[in-house]
Parts: sequence; C-alpha cells; structure tokens
Amino acid sequence: MLNLSRANITNCIIHRPGNKSTSDPLWLADGRTILDDEIEVKLRSSFLKCFSQNFEFYQFTHRMDVKMNEVFSCAANMFKDEDVIKNSQNMAGHLHDQTKTASIKSGDLFIISFEGVKYNEEECTAIGLFKCETKESVVAVTKVDSGTPKLQLRSGIGDKKPDKACLIINKDFHDGYHVLSFEKNQAETDYWQNQFLGIELRMEGDFQTKHVINTYKDFIVSQLPEEVEMDRLDQINFIEKSSEFFRENEEFRMEEFTANVFEDDEISESFTSYKHQVEEQTGIPHLNAFAISEQVAKKEIRGLKSVIKLDTNFDVYVHGDRDLIERGVDEEGRNYYKLFFDEER
Repeated sequence: MLNLSRANITNCIIHRPGNKSTSDPLWLADGRTILDDEIEVKLRSSFLKCFSQNFEFYQFTHRMDVKMNEVFSCAANMFKDEDVIKNSQNMAGHLHDQTKTASIKSGDLFIISFEGVKYNEEECTAIGLFKCETKESVVAVTKVDSGTPKLQLRSGIGDKKPDKACLIINKDFHDGYHVLSFEKNQAETDYWQNQFLGIELRMEGDFQTKHVINTYKDFIVSQLPEEVEMDRLDQINFIEKSSEFFRENEEFRMEEFTANVFEDDEISESFTSYKHQVEEQTGIPHLNAFAISEQVAKKEIRGLKSVIKLDTNFDVYVHGDRDLIERGVDEEGRNYYKLFFDEER
C-alpha cells in the first residue's frame, strides 16, 4: 500500500518550536536548509523508518470545517507551492501554541517535502513533520595538522527514530488527506495528534481489518472463556479458522465470517454482540462489511499465535487439524497432550 523506498527530499525547513509553558521561545528559520547527498540519505533513513510498520491512516478534521485546521491549511498551501517558508513557520507557531506543559521538550521541527512516494500504486508527493527532542551524544576526534588530536563531545540526530512524526500524503484533499502519525511516548498522543495535528482515524480497510481481528482476539482469549468451558486447544481452533478466513477472502462480511468460524449459533451471536459493544464504547461504526487489507491481515494474524506453552519445557505449535492432538490427564494427575502424525520431518 505505502512504499517509501524511492521517496526523495525536495525541501527541508527546520524550526525550533520551543515551549510556551516554560517561556522557551519559538525560533523560526527564514529559508530552506540545503542538504548534501549524504545528509539527505541519513535523514530519509532515520525519519521514514517510523512509518515502515504503521498501517493506521488518519485524516485531518475540524468541528466546523477541515479548511480551518491549521496544519491541513498550511499543508494544502505547501502542496500548491504557495509561500512554503511562511506556511512552515505557521505550522511551527501552531505547535508552539499547543506546547502547554513543561514535560514536553522543545527540540527541532523538520518540515520536509517528498516526491516519489508510492501509495496505492500511485505516485504522490508528501509532507513530513518530524520533531526531534532527544539528541544523541558522540565523541568526535578533531583533525589537526600536527601534535595530538583533541576530543570533543557533540550532540545531534543519530539513527534513532524521531520522537514525533507525521506524514501527509497528497491524496483526497476534500477528505482531509491521508495521514500517518507516530509518537515514541504514547502519553503525548493527545498533544501531538489531537491538539497539534487535529486528526482522526480513516474508516478504511486498514483500520477496519486491524480492529476486527483485534476484537476477535480479545473475544476468544478473554470474553469467551467466561461464557463457555474451553481449553487452549479450543482457542487455537478458533484462531486457525479465523486466520484461514482472512487469508482466503478479499471481503469481510460479518455473517459469512461467523458462519465459517463458529459452529455454535450462541457463540456466533455472542461475538456479534461483543463486537458491537466494543464499537459503541469506542465510537466506531459497526463494521459488518469492508474490503480486507491483505497487508494488515498478515501482520495482525501473526499476533494470533497458535502455540501451547507447557511449563518451561515445551512449546507446541498447532497449524492444522484439531483432531490430531488430544489433551488428557494420567493416573498420577499429570496433564499430557497426545499428537498424531504420519511422518517426522
């Protein structure tokens, strides 16, 4: 869906947003920063890797009109190449105004324009906002013509991911663009996503696929054992059936899913009720039909582990027929599993 391997930097502007609550002043650059090839490769590598496994897309929003969203408005102007410096300054000023607690570090705000971003098989431009609050210290050896070299302690941006980032993809202007967001410190999500960016999740295949798989996992692991008597093998059987459904289907339909995974009508109804309850609590619309995101499904299915852990001695991975493994208790009260197979590999 998103390929950043050929993304190139076309503009880089660096501001220092400061912290309004501590009277740390806002510092604004008045021009672009020129990058040599080596530095561009370094920044591109460390900045863009925070989106490598991020499949949750957002969109800009505003309670009145999305055009009144400050970051959206500035990004739209920058995509049209209208007063890029001024609009980047407005973004930094907006971030300064939202920095209202002393715990949030100042750092440097990189506002970078990209071309060559591949999104849904379409080449797009994008704007990245990268806030680097934590610097790395390195010992540098100073070069001298004669005598003894000296050592200096310097701080800068290393190979680690930025502390906060977002990538605005120039697609669907009228729907608030397609936005990825990243924060190292989840406690500051409200500051970055809500107060500064003003974004909300896009109700599309990526999010829908992840939400349903995670809801199903929670139901099987936590909710269902409270309703019916079941063991780990029963849970693994449900996991295998659901994994097979998401691997083999392009569309999710609630009735078809429950019919394939649950043989018991009561369990099927219980899951439907549980899913709707979760969606009502979180404000998510009932997701009963949507296109399955293959990329997200593969990632989330890996989290549905069909493994039985036996004390600290054995891990038994179950990948297929539930009837080829049996659980029992011997005469001395010890638990055991019996496995049936045709050949040892």
